[in-house]
Amino acid sequence: MGKYNSAVRCAQIRELIEENQYLEAMEEIEEMNFEKIPSIADIYLFADIFLKAEKLDVAKELKRRKARKVFICATFGLFTNGLERFDKAYEDGIIYRVLTTNLTCQDEDLLSKPYYINCDMSKYIAYIIDTLNHDVSISDLLDPYERIKRTLDKYRKANS
Repeated sequence: MGKYNSAVRCAQIRELIEENQYLEAMEEIEEMNFEKIPSIADIYLFADIFLKAEKLDVAKELKRRKARKVFICATFGLFTNGLERFDKAYEDGIIYRVLTTNLTCQDEDLLSKPYYINCDMSKYIAYIIDTLNHDVSISDLLDPYERIKRTLDKYRKANS
C-alpha cells in the first residue's frame, strides 16, 4: 500500500469515526494490508475506541513479523468481553502495554494489570473548560504535537 493510498484510507477511517460509525471504521482497519510492513522494533496501534480484543489479532500478526514491542492505545477502552484475552496475550509476549484514558469507567482489576497504563485526562479536561470559560481558542490544546514530543523525549531519556 503506497503512501497516497494509506493517507486516503486513513482519511476515510477518520471520517467514519467522526460520523460515529465505529464498526465500519474497524472493518476498514481490519482490511488494511500489513504485508508490506518490514521487520520493525516497536509498534503502536491506535484507536479512538475498542470494544473487545479486536486489536490482538493485528498485534499477533505484527509480532510474527518481528515487532519487538506492541503497544495498544485507545481513547476509550471498553473491554466489553473482559480481560482474559489481554492477559493471555501479555503472558504470551504478544502485547507489551495497553494504554487507555480514564474517560470511561475502569475497575480495580483493570488498573492492577501489569500491562495496563491509565492515561489520566483530568488535567486536559480542566484546561479545556478553563480555556472556554476565558473565551479563548482551544486550538493550541487540540494540537498535542509538542506535548507528545516532550513526553517521548523524557521517556527515551529515562530508559536509555
